[in-house]
Amino acid sequence: MDPEPRPDVSYISLFRVPGFGRFAATILLGRGAQSMWLVGIVLFVLARFHSAGLAGLVVFLGIFPALLMSPLAGALIDRYGRVRFVTFDYFVAALSLVGIASLSLTHLLTAGLLLPLVVLGSLTGILSAAGLRTMVPLMLPRHLWDRGNAADSVGYTAVAIAGPALAGGLVGWLGAAPAFGFAAARCGSGVAGGGLAFFPRSNGLLGARLSATTTGTFAPTTGAGGSGGRGIDLSTAIF
Repeated sequence: MDPEPRPDVSYISLFRVPGFGRFAATILLGRGAQSMWLVGIVLFVLARFHSAGLAGLVVFLGIFPALLMSPLAGALIDRYGRVRFVTFDYFVAALSLVGIASLSLTHLLTAGLLLPLVVLGSLTGILSAAGLRTMVPLMLPRHLWDRGNAADSVGYTAVAIAGPALAGGLVGWLGAAPAFGFAAARCGSGVAGGGLAFFPRSNGLLGARLSATTTGTFAPTTGAGGSGGRGIDLSTAIF
């Protein structure tokens, strides 16, 4: 009897999976905008309001609401799926950034308007942070899970390094408001052109759930009471 052929586990076969290339582009666009935000908002507040205290408060409000929302976000992802919430987060993030940039360019931005916009952008951020990571094994056959998670980790590290540098360069070259507009455009591109809206319904991504064991092995489930999203949201928020 001939031995069963081993499946192809190359990165070429990974990007041949339908929808994965668009998914990877969406991740890079969305995460790139998010990584630009932290440095960009600090430089923006210092240039606009000349207040280090306000800059610190803005950073706090950009992070802490997401920590509070993580259990609820995990429950929503567990119950209703990932795609719609990741798309919603990118839309809210783009809306927040456009609002800040527009008010700044029209000289209408005050600290009282800035802080609610920052909180708005923070509240939904945990949805994409956890939702995108747990979509990788749902899209891929089991033999490509290692390659998919490796590609996801490499992309995450790349944008975490390049995003702040790009934000600093754009703020120094164009100013803070145009830099925020660029970040908003990347969020919008992640929604409109990145491919989340075009994932095949047959993949079950709109409703599928994912549970993660303590060993880190991903296992798709369809049970209504899964707690994988909540645990991943909490760990993502903490780390």
